[in-house]
Amino acid sequence: MDDCLLFAKDNATINELCQSLSTKFLLKDEGNIEGFLGIQINHTITLEGSVTITMTQPSLIDQILEDVGLVGDHVTQKHTPVMHILQPNPTVAPFDANWNYRSVIGKLNFLAQNTRPDVSMAVHMCARFVNQPNRIHQDTVKY
Repeated sequence: MDDCLLFAKDNATINELCQSLSTKFLLKDEGNIEGFLGIQINHTITLEGSVTITMTQPSLIDQILEDVGLVGDHVTQKHTPVMHILQPNPTVAPFDANWNYRSVIGKLNFLAQNTRPDVSMAVHMCARFVNQPNRIHQDTVKY
């Protein structure tokens, strides 16, 4: 294993696990972190002592928006709402964007798996068409 994070209710649990693992592996404790593999990690301690952890990927989101051309003043794209399940449709206009559909779907999938599970279903529906996307799929990814 290369990198990992440990979360527990108390430090004793983490220390016990690290001690057990250190008999077989070389470990390096980085302490509290603010980022991990492109994920920003913020932790807040409330007055009651509970901890809230928030994980975000703003750099990846910015990269996806740039990839599909949704950055800048020139953006006036009208988006197709995802109100129906996408289906193959040969009568729809072909994919004509200057961005890589498969690459953007991969980035969206990484985003959904790590910090945005709320978009998982939409990403899955769009991923079904990575071999032959058409204009409706292109617009749906942007939406």
